[in-house]
Amino acid sequence: MQKLTYKELNEKANSLAYYLRKNGIETNDLVGIMVNRSLEMIIGMLAVLKAGGAYIPIDPTYPKDRIEYMLKNSNSKLLLTQEHLHDITDFKNCVYIDLSNDSIYSLPNDNLNHTNTPEDLAYVIYTSGSTGLPKGVMLKQRNIVNFVYGIMKEFGFTYKDTIVSITTFSFDIFVLESLLPILNGLKTVITSEEEQTDIKMFNELCKKNNVTIFQTTPSRLQAMLAKENSFDFIKKLKYILIGGEPFPPALLKQLQESSKARIYNMYGPTETAVWSTIKDVTHEEQITIGTPIANTQVYVLDSKQNLLPPYVPGNLYIGGDGLAKGYYMRDDLTKEKFVENKYIKNNLIYDTGDLVYFNYDGELVHLGRSDFQVKIRGYRVELGEIEK
Repeated sequence: MQKLTYKELNEKANSLAYYLRKNGIETNDLVGIMVNRSLEMIIGMLAVLKAGGAYIPIDPTYPKDRIEYMLKNSNSKLLLTQEHLHDITDFKNCVYIDLSNDSIYSLPNDNLNHTNTPEDLAYVIYTSGSTGLPKGVMLKQRNIVNFVYGIMKEFGFTYKDTIVSITTFSFDIFVLESLLPILNGLKTVITSEEEQTDIKMFNELCKKNNVTIFQTTPSRLQAMLAKENSFDFIKKLKYILIGGEPFPPALLKQLQESSKARIYNMYGPTETAVWSTIKDVTHEEQITIGTPIANTQVYVLDSKQNLLPPYVPGNLYIGGDGLAKGYYMRDDLTKEKFVENKYIKNNLIYDTGDLVYFNYDGELVHLGRSDFQVKIRGYRVELGEIEK
């Protein structure tokens, strides 16, 4: 098993960041990262941010056409990858950099001068699009800082905690398993591809590393719990974070009976920086998506964007410091989904497409979608894209 201390991680990321700047990366330049699950994945993310650019997470298992579309659409100057993945794509319009090549870490390893502002990009994540092509959501530095602050304010994780990273790199909730712990001194355990899918191996990895924080989707957790006697690490968890799909009451009951951990239901679209609302359901019977994290506003509105009273269903809109910059090269879609906030001047809110209502405790109850978007293992899929 490979390990990196914070000092070693910082020095490698710094050295690579200098290399990226030497290769022309400037503020807001987009850099693709297509790697298998590894320490290089984290080094690459940090290096791009330190250099001043924004990263695009690309899953090597994506179809070739999708990978090439993402690289072309984003005008990526560089692709950080690994030698054995070079043949996945024939895209020629960017420079390929092999993260396993030691020579790219030969430049100075001291901290770089900052070139970014809070309004500059941190990453662009491509999600399913109803036109048949994926759309890139642009997240700003401000969005990520607010997300990290909001989650830490809620949970208060410490350096004594260990989080396991099982989420796919291209899924936005990966940020909670990578940037958040790194910014707060936690130990992060990254699963290999095999440990992602082999529940017994995953269980042993978590026990060996005394994992205290686990984030996953309901469907994945249900599959894990179905394997008898292969998921006992759950008994030692302190926090279980569930999100990405509706949280079945039967699963909650099963968790309450099998673990002493605090159990949280998490909700949020990619366009509002990972998770926007949280609900502690440890001792609950009824599941809601809770209340917003720090510096986040939620609105339940009718078709004319009028506020609705408790228990009257409407569309959920989200605003605040987690709000993305919009869709890359899609001004039309950005204007459609990021609309003027009638209740705060010179402010935008995002139309989530989710149907909700407020209960009398001021918590949001999720009812479903107002469009044709579906969730499959936490991933958003626009049925229009499948049709196209």
